Amino acid sequence: ISVRLVESSSERQLWAQRFDREMEDVFAVQDEVTSTVVATLAGRVEAVQTDQARRSPIERLDAHDWVLRGKYHHHIGTERDCDIAIEHFRKAIACDASYALGHAWLACGLGQAMSFRPSERNALIEQAHEAAERGRRLDDDESECHRILAQVFLLRGDLRQATHFAERSVALNPNDDRCLAGLGEILAYVGRCTEARDWLERAMRVNPYHSERYLGHHARALFHDGEPERALVALAQVAHESLADRSLYVAAASVVGDASAVRASLAALRGAHPGVTIEGILAELPYDHPPSVEQLRDALEAAGV
Repeated sequence: ISVRLVESSSERQLWAQRFDREMEDVFAVQDEVTSTVVATLAGRVEAVQTDQARRSPIERLDAHDWVLRGKYHHHIGTERDCDIAIEHFRKAIACDASYALGHAWLACGLGQAMSFRPSERNALIEQAHEAAERGRRLDDDESECHRILAQVFLLRGDLRQATHFAERSVALNPNDDRCLAGLGEILAYVGRCTEARDWLERAMRVNPYHSERYLGHHARALFHDGEPERALVALAQVAHESLADRSLYVAAASVVGDASAVRASLAALRGAHPGVTIEGILAELPYDHPPSVEQLRDALEAAGV
């Protein structure tokens, strides 16, 4: 089965994918194709909308346009663009205070700001929580509000609440790769690693243009699920490794027993994070599953961290 998405006005092909499957279960194939088309269609159409909104005159923008503009800057990811995104999300709310998505994305922007303003972390988490909760109260069926609330509680270390809101977001929108990946990320920290791996793999299937962050989350689930070799393969595709990803690579290489990979990855970890310690690494990770913590600790110790 071949699927193409074409912009009719220009006849430009925006996306194409071929599905080669054994026809053992036609309904399973149909479900896979449908989920992929739904997820990809939304992402490609949104990309066109954000590009159009960015070029539109400001006076013609309504609340939704401000959100689209904000998301454009949010996804660039620089400190300046983060500030612009937050400003745009606030303007969306000023246009329509009852627009749940405006509040949800303001919360997401404030969460992103933590990486640029670490000294304001607690205040920003509180503001993000208030914004996301306000959006949820306005529209409890908006999956974005639940998805972002899940991330807020993950940052706060409340994995029970994080899991609740992540599962709710997937129930509301099972074809949104961000909801699927968010649930997978959280489940990897609570010991439900096989489920985590499955959700993340589904997220990457339904959105071929997925964020590379999914690979790091997938690698964590694989590592704790007893597949360190596959974890290394996933992490090797991550271009901008965080402390979490770098330390996980060291641990996985140690378990695999690849001495050269351990030396190289340990040197990279120390180069990026001088003076790093095991306790410092674990303090950065929101685990709520002691056996997983000990598994990671043992591997890091064996690697010489």
